[in-house]
Amino acid sequence: MSERIFPWGAWLPVLLIAIINGIFLLSIGVFAFIYWKRDKAVEILDRSHPPTRLLNRFIREWWMWFDKPFEVFLIKAQVSPNLLTFISLLISIFAGYFFHRGWFGAGGWFVIISGIFDYLDGRVARVMKMESKSGAFYDSTLDRYSESFVFLGLMSYFRDNWMLYVVMAAYLGAMMVSYTRARGEGLGVSCRIGAMQRTERVVYLGAGATFSPLVMHITAPWFDEPRQYLLIAVIIFIAVMANITALRRLFYIMERLKEK
Repeated sequence: MSERIFPWGAWLPVLLIAIINGIFLLSIGVFAFIYWKRDKAVEILDRSHPPTRLLNRFIREWWMWFDKPFEVFLIKAQVSPNLLTFISLLISIFAGYFFHRGWFGAGGWFVIISGIFDYLDGRVARVMKMESKSGAFYDSTLDRYSESFVFLGLMSYFRDNWMLYVVMAAYLGAMMVSYTRARGEGLGVSCRIGAMQRTERVVYLGAGATFSPLVMHITAPWFDEPRQYLLIAVIIFIAVMANITALRRLFYIMERLKEK
């Protein structure tokens, strides 16, 4: 069979991503089987970012279960939480580069891996009793850089497309979600409301990007010009929900400040 009839060069990367995604989905299936028999993680409700409608308790518990072996290893190895935060930033830079090149499957997985390291730095810091205000500030600052590199990669890829403006809107919303909370807390108002926070953005963008190439290849026969429709839909969703979250926080904080 010729390369022209069955283009292995085009399908091989997609097949590889499909296998990785299959393992990813299998882990969710395994966790779903044991979920109802295990003790629920009470700490999820105590965290600063509780479950939301866009990322429910089941997904959060699976995330903790999936990351647990890595967490145990890092704690035993006495890895610095600040080092994990820096690694998360480096991985995000690679994610942004992959998006710039149009390698969405790889970019999506690097977004997820970066999110795992960002989650683990806080977990390791708490378990090792290394939490500090300077560490929290360092983490928050590098998180903004991490997201910026990812969105800049997407902007570069969509630079000649109307999607550029959607990506810009998503980036604006993401930054304002973080800013409104930080500014509100600086004025003495704690604000954790809103459904499209950083964790949701990582999960939705990461999952959307990883599955988008597979969806594109499956739906290609039905379209004259195959596109990354799943990724486009996810970015639009993030753009809308992130800005709604930012506006909700804006009005919430203003009302609380008026009461003081």
